[in-house]
Amino acid sequence: MHDQSAYSKSLWNESYMTLSELQKFLMEDGKVPCPDAELIMRKYAKVANRPQTLSFSGFLYFLFSIECSIVKPIERTVHMDMDYPLNHYFVNSSHNTYLEGNQLTSNCSADAYLYALQLGSRFVELDVYPGPNGSDPIIKHLIFPTKPVGFREVCEKLRDYAFMYSKYFS
Repeated sequence: MHDQSAYSKSLWNESYMTLSELQKFLMEDGKVPCPDAELIMRKYAKVANRPQTLSFSGFLYFLFSIECSIVKPIERTVHMDMDYPLNHYFVNSSHNTYLEGNQLTSNCSADAYLYALQLGSRFVELDVYPGPNGSDPIIKHLIFPTKPVGFREVCEKLRDYAFMYSKYFS
C-alpha cells in the first residue's frame, strides 16, 4: 500500500503542515516548480497562533496560486475579441463560492469570494437567507451546518474587488 503524503498525514493528524513537511511535499510528493518553502510559508501561512505552519486553506491557496499555475500567461489575459454576445463565451463560474473548503465542515467567508475572483470566476453563487430573528440577511449552505457570513459583508467585498481582476462584469 502507498504511504500517505506528507500533507495528508499532516492534515488528518494535526490540521496544519510544518515547514519541514512542506519542504518534503515540494521535493518528494508535489514536484512543484517553486521550491522556496520558506517564502511559500510566509506568503500563505494563515494560522496566527502557529508560526511557521500552513493550514489546509493556506495550502489550497498555494496550490491554486499563479506560482503553481499550468495555464499559459496569455490565457490569463483577455486576448480575444470581446464584442460578441455573452452566449459566445465560456464564463468561469463558482459553485458554493462562499465556502472556504468542503461543504460539510468548512465555514462561509467573504474572502472566499475574493479568492474565486482571483481564480477567474465571473459568476459567483450567493445563497442568501433571512438572518436570525429578523436581522440582516446571511449567506450559508442550506443543508450542511456551515458558519454563515453576512450578506452585506459579501456585497462589500464584491463591490470592492469584482472589477479589480477583470473589467468584465461578474
